[in-house]
Amino acid sequence: MVTREENVLDTASANQIAFEKRKHREKYCKHWLKTLQKKVAKPIYYAALMGISQGLLLMIQAALLAFILHSLLINKQSFF
Repeated sequence: MVTREENVLDTASANQIAFEKRKHREKYCKHWLKTLQKKVAKPIYYAALMGISQGLLLMIQAALLAFILHSLLINKQSFF
């Protein structure tokens, strides 16, 4: 028959083994992510730069459209 103390020791050793496995897996994943970071740094940078430039161009386009509509509708200026 297994006593309570033996059961606690078995649980503690199982927890320690699981902790060591998790620690090893964490170290492996951290190394994998660092190698992946070097590969994708430039594409992510370019994607962010393109997103910012598209946002700025969209604001310029909206301002130009607002100016044209204001001239046509409010100021009653001819477009041609």
